[in-house]
Amino acid sequence: MEHGAADDRRTQIHTDSTRAHVFQETLVRQPSHLLSESAILASDSKRERRGKNVTELSGAQVVARALQDQGINELFGLMGIPVVPVAQEAQRAGIRYIGTRHEAAAGYAAQAASYMSGHIGTALVVSGPGVTNAITTLGNAQENAWPMLLLGGSSALDLTTRGDFQESPSLEHVQPFVKWSGRPTNVRLIPRFIATAVREALGGRPGPVYVDLPGDIVYDKADES
Repeated sequence: MEHGAADDRRTQIHTDSTRAHVFQETLVRQPSHLLSESAILASDSKRERRGKNVTELSGAQVVARALQDQGINELFGLMGIPVVPVAQEAQRAGIRYIGTRHEAAAGYAAQAASYMSGHIGTALVVSGPGVTNAITTLGNAQENAWPMLLLGGSSALDLTTRGDFQESPSLEHVQPFVKWSGRPTNVRLIPRFIATAVREALGGRPGPVYVDLPGDIVYDKADES
């Protein structure tokens, strides 16, 4: 009996260690020197499942980690529903947030930062008219071959076509002005979408890309493991 219990404990430790390793390598894939700090800042919320403590991360927290993983350390934007938590978590993760008074100003500032630094510029805007206000900046980035990532809030997925707050077909609106656009449909897909967007923005002839962030995905949670 004692040997069996010891074996079970060793198996549990190995399983937890493997899960933590897989999360670090495949979900966020951020530099190792950032992992400990961001993990502490990421979430204090824990729940019990199957007798084990499992840390939960919100969609906003995963967005912040994914941006950090891509080397993005500066974010321009105008806050409102549903992207306020994204700006908050980005700052907690050490990303500098610069607020503007119009979405176009955020987009142009991101492009200027990109031009001056040689890195991708990133802007964060609210849903609906917030995204449409930033479309002109996407066109400018497209014409000048400047890599730019625009993150735009959008209505909840389960309320599509049901009149959610500032509901708008943002993916269709931005399509003529971006190299790539996408909308993650669950929290675990966020890192993949942001990594793909950055790769597309920088590859070949540089240009703008767009990632749509539905409100329910921003607030939803997923197990860290």
